Amino acid sequence: MKTFKRMWGFFCLAIFLCMFEDNFAVAEDIISKGNTLKFYGFIRLDIIYDDSKTDNAQIPFYVLSEDTAASAKANDAVYTMHPRLSRLGIDFTGSEMPYLFDGKVAGKFEIDFQNRVPGVSDPDSGVESRAIPRIRHMYLRLKWDNFFVLGGQNWDIISPLIPSVSNDTLMWNAGNTGDRRPQLRIGYEPQIGNNELSFVGGIALTGALDRKDLDKNSTRDGEDSGMPQIQGRAGYTFAVPWAAGKKAGTGIWGAYLWEDANTAGKYTGNIIGIDFSIPLAEKLSVRGETWSGQNLSDLRGGIGQGINTSAKKEIKSAGGWIELLYVLPENLLAIGLTLDDPDDNDLPGSSTITSSGTTTDGRTKNQTYYIAYRFKPGSGVEIGMDYMYWRTDYRTLKEGINNRVNMVLQYNF
Repeated sequence: MKTFKRMWGFFCLAIFLCMFEDNFAVAEDIISKGNTLKFYGFIRLDIIYDDSKTDNAQIPFYVLSEDTAASAKANDAVYTMHPRLSRLGIDFTGSEMPYLFDGKVAGKFEIDFQNRVPGVSDPDSGVESRAIPRIRHMYLRLKWDNFFVLGGQNWDIISPLIPSVSNDTLMWNAGNTGDRRPQLRIGYEPQIGNNELSFVGGIALTGALDRKDLDKNSTRDGEDSGMPQIQGRAGYTFAVPWAAGKKAGTGIWGAYLWEDANTAGKYTGNIIGIDFSIPLAEKLSVRGETWSGQNLSDLRGGIGQGINTSAKKEIKSAGGWIELLYVLPENLLAIGLTLDDPDDNDLPGSSTITSSGTTTDGRTKNQTYYIAYRFKPGSGVEIGMDYMYWRTDYRTLKEGINNRVNMVLQYNF
């Protein structure tokens, strides 16, 4: 009887589909034949407490001075919460290109909502419930065996690793460099036994992050130079005998950029760095980056200080980050530190704090110590908490010290 009921149910469903087949979309109506889509993302809530004020509660880069003699506030606590880091992405996979040496095409489209927050210059600044999508990634990738070409918006080639804390600003301007920007890159990634080599170079847009326009002629200084930003990295990934199935990786990378501010001067920027990720045991690894350069505000270095406009010179800086990472299927624990240390002699000093709370005094050092924990109970749920001890020093003003706690509730799909 059960078998009969099942057959009758399938029969009725088939008749129903035949009757209304013209009203149903087929795969070719959604995406062209030979292509596939993979949707992914997460829904996330961040709850954040700072016991002293940063330059922005949701997207912080440094702690404000607590110099009460300069009209600043000490221990000025801030609380906020937001779902802006919730993310939606689509991975595209296409078929071979018969008229281009049978290369394969793929692409990515990824957005979140962390681009409109209170305190940031914007027509709708302060309208907390009116976040709009932010492009994270939007690129296509053409691949032939070990060779590939990528065009669109993607991570910088430089500084490929990311600390485990501060998922809103990834410790940018506090030791971690590199961001996302429009670019065209070419790469060659051969495999030698169980090991891998990587050689990647490309051109990118200068000013995509800091939008520098020192002469205020409505053209970003990087574009006004008539030159693209140049980036490159050489990397090596290899198996290690002391951790079965695990690989270590390291790379050396750099970038060079030009800026033309006309009457305000012509400037260059550069960075060179090393990244490393080394397994110490099956579940324990050490990872990080170190770098040095000048005029790094567009590369998330120098604590956001690229040019000393009064002296008309580039600001040099050095820094990096390192962390111990312990990973289990249901738990993650990271302990680390970060540092961005500009050259004090290159910085301006004015001992003033603007009405918005930010300071025009030179920021001489930005450093953090952190602990990050994630618990994955199952079904895509992730619960986490980050703690950071954060200190920013100034050339003439008193430092700012902040204890930051960031709680995370996330559902991955």
